[in-house]
Amino acid sequence: MAGKILWNFRTKPDEQIVTYFFALGFPDSREMEAVTSRILRHFAPTDNNQQIGGGVGNLKYRVLCFDAANKVPPNPEDFKDIFRGKVRKDERLYPRETNGMAGLEEYVITQLSQF
Repeated sequence: MAGKILWNFRTKPDEQIVTYFFALGFPDSREMEAVTSRILRHFAPTDNNQQIGGGVGNLKYRVLCFDAANKVPPNPEDFKDIFRGKVRKDERLYPRETNGMAGLEEYVITQLSQF
C-alpha cells in the first residue's frame, strides 16, 4: 500500500498567516517522517506546530497543523518535491469546533481508509 496525503488551508482574517492542515497515511513510519520533514521545510518558517497520530490496521497516520506566512497556496506541482503518491485537497480537513483536534483525527481516520 502506498502513502496518501490529504491537505487543506485556512487564512486567518486580518492577518498575514495561513494555517495548513495535512493528513498523512503511510504503511512505513520512516517514509512518513521524511514526508513530514519535507512539508515543514517547504513551508518554513512555521509556527504553532501540532501533530497527532496513530494507526489503523497496517496504516500509520499523522495529522499535521501549522501556521505559515501568507504565501500563495500550494498547487499540485508543489507536491512533486514533497511526495509523488496520492495527494488530494480536502476542504473538510480542519479542526472541529466542538472536538478540536480530536474531531479532526476521527475525520482523518475515516477519510484515509476511503482514499
